[in-house]
Amino acid sequence: RLPKEEAIPHSGARARRVVMASEDPVVEADADGDDRVPPHDHPGSNESSIHVGVDAAANDEDDEDEDGVERHDGSDAGSGSEDAGDEEGFVSDEADDASEADDTDVAPASIPKTPDPPPKTPPVRGNTLDSRAIFARCRATDAAECTHATCSGGDFARLGPARDLAIFAAHLVVLDVGDNALGRDADLLPVHPLAILAASLPNLRRLRAPCNAFENLPSAASIAETAGGLRKLVELDLGYNSLDASALVRLAALPRLVTLNLAGNRVETLFVECDEATSGTVPGGTVPGVPPAFPALERLDLSGQSPRMSALGDVTAACAGAFAPNLRVLNLADNDVADAHVSQLTRLYESTRRLREVGASGNPVAAKGGPG
Repeated sequence: RLPKEEAIPHSGARARRVVMASEDPVVEADADGDDRVPPHDHPGSNESSIHVGVDAAANDEDDEDEDGVERHDGSDAGSGSEDAGDEEGFVSDEADDASEADDTDVAPASIPKTPDPPPKTPPVRGNTLDSRAIFARCRATDAAECTHATCSGGDFARLGPARDLAIFAAHLVVLDVGDNALGRDADLLPVHPLAILAASLPNLRRLRAPCNAFENLPSAASIAETAGGLRKLVELDLGYNSLDASALVRLAALPRLVTLNLAGNRVETLFVECDEATSGTVPGGTVPGVPPAFPALERLDLSGQSPRMSALGDVTAACAGAFAPNLRVLNLADNDVADAHVSQLTRLYESTRRLREVGASGNPVAAKGGPG
């Protein structure tokens, strides 16, 4: 066999290493003993292919070395571009700062100001008590058949328009709207629910509206100005709301009201100063021909006020001494009526001679054996 180093016409350690590592077959020596066989004598020999492959491999390795240098140079260039980018970003930041500084120098008058949007009225929660709901509760299709409507416990938070409820004006005389939420958002409504009822149901005789979260009532003037004005109302139940003593003032002008239930509210005193324009009273007496405050009232329930009622007020000053002249039953149970208030109750009795019963259980005066 010929040595592989000599089979390769060019020298160089790289070429020898590649040839020694090659696994291609080695060309046999000639028969005449000439063991040197030039590569060109066997054009199809493997040595020629080995020679070409070595040169190609060497060239490839050289190219790879050059590529490595170029890539190295490219990475340097890339880092240089990043540095340039950083410098550009730095310049842009300075430009932004400069623009912001310019913006701060602009006069406030030149900056258009967006007007604030108008406040939105929050929607009223709950259901609407309209003619359809009343028909459903009456189980009727004709308004003439609906004389008594029980609409309690329906989560009604508002009433329908007065013109819608007015279809019951001629026939509906008893309406129960207890255990709803008609007063929960009453401040958000354009018309108070009680004023709507006064306008749409002029023949109403009994109205029950306990547990409706009422905190206030419409003024006596606004009720009187309505078509019906609740002038035929005989019984009114507003128990267990959040009404204060102003409720007595605003209801004092109802001419036929016989029974008024304000139990479980926040009424702080019994004898209030009535509105002279609507109660028909003036200091020192009543206006001739005009009925006094609560002219027909016979039963008044003020039990269980929260906080407890601890003062009754001055009966002689209450509505100019013309407070409920026909009152027969007064319930003040579960309050803080003490001995000092007994004299006011005595004066109330003496002024009317009609008072027959005063409920005082659960009061300090009852514990000492006072009126009960």
